[in-house]
This record gives sequence, structure tokens and C-alpha cells, in this order.
Amino acid sequence: MTSGMTKLLSGAIFACAMVPLAFAGPLTPCPTASLASYIAANTPCQIGSLEFSDFLYFNNYFPALLGPSANNILVTPVNASGDAGLEFSASWTATGNGNGMDSAIVYAVSTISGAATLTGTGFGMTDSITSGSLTVDYSETMCLGEIVTGTHQCPTTDELLLQIQGTSPDGYRQTSGEFAPVSEITVLNDVFIKSLDPDGNGEILNGSNTFPNTQTPEPATCLLGISGLLVLWQLGRAAHRRKN
Repeated sequence: MTSGMTKLLSGAIFACAMVPLAFAGPLTPCPTASLASYIAANTPCQIGSLEFSDFLYFNNYFPALLGPSANNILVTPVNASGDAGLEFSASWTATGNGNGMDSAIVYAVSTISGAATLTGTGFGMTDSITSGSLTVDYSETMCLGEIVTGTHQCPTTDELLLQIQGTSPDGYRQTSGEFAPVSEITVLNDVFIKSLDPDGNGEILNGSNTFPNTQTPEPATCLLGISGLLVLWQLGRAAHRRKN
């Protein structure tokens, strides 16, 4: 009894010790760097238990509304409260009637283990509107369960669209979405701002995407499990003494 329980405890302690190693992976942590650097690197990076890859950028869908260059968009990793993701910061400006900017940022996110543990996303935007009337639209289209490359289109049944539109007095808005578990997602963020009158003046400052990161077991969970085994071991020893 004692020998078997000792082996069980040793196995549990070893498993807890291996948890950080199992999920660490060989990937480089995602840096705080320009979007141009992410695109040039052309290699996956890691935040928590998630992998981010396949970065693309387009700012010429509307030639008259060119967005900032990829060099002028700062990418910042986000890993707070169990949510891993990215923040994109720049100055998408609109000043004067008909002027504005439009950009599309594309990337892929997947679980490092390959497990289907992605079940939702958070989506936020910060803007600053000085005056006049403007169109503000920050949208996120996700292809769920598939990495879309080249000209391949996401099946309509696998698409999820989140949008933040219009202006807000406090400058910050957020929304969220949930979906059936998947292991990978392609994300397309469309950033659009346009002035609708001569007095229109404002900018979009940043947008963020986060994904619940619940894949890595918490150390406390392991400790609770070991504590339970210790209790069973003590009970077993007490029962053994009573029997003898």
C-alpha cells in the first residue's frame, strides 16, 4: 500500500513539474514590434499556450483611403487574466470631408497542443473623435477551425463577424463572441474611418483581439491534486495501523 501510494505521489509531482515544459514549446515569444517586423519574420510566435502566425497587411483596398504603413503599426502581445492576444496601435486618421483611412490586418491563431480549446474571443477598439461627423468601423471576421492562405475563401458556415461601429463619448468600446471549440482560427481585422463633412476630425488609436487561454493547467490544480493524494495516503496508513 505504502509503496504504491509513494509511486503515485511521485508520478503526480513529476506531472506537475512537467506542465510548464509541456506547454512552453520551442516557439519564440511574440515581441512588441512593428507589424512590418512580424511580416518579415515569417515565423510563428507564442503567447501563453497559443501560436500566432501568417501575418499579412493590406492598406490599399480603397486607394484614396490608404491606411498607415506596416512600419507604423505597433503590435503588442496581450496575456492578462488568462486571455492571450494582440493589440494593434497606430493612427488611423480622418480630417476633412471624404478623407480617411482603411486597413486590413490578417493573421492566424492556433493552440500549440493542437487541442480544440479555442471557444471565444474578445474584441476592443479605442478612438478619439475631435469634431464633426465620421464613419468609424472596426470589424473582425474569423474563419473558425481553418487557416486560410492565399486566395482561399472561408466557408460561410465557418465565419464569425464582430463589429464596433460609430463613435463613443468615452472613446473605448468592446464586444465578444463565442463559438464551438476549434484548434485554429484565421483572423481578419478591418480598420476603417472616414470623415463625412468638412469639420470631421478624428482617429482610431488601437484595436485588440484576445482569446481565452485555458489550456495550461494551473499550478494550484496540481497542488490540490497532490494534497488529495496525501490525505488518502494518511487515511490508508491509519487504517493499516488499526488493522494491525
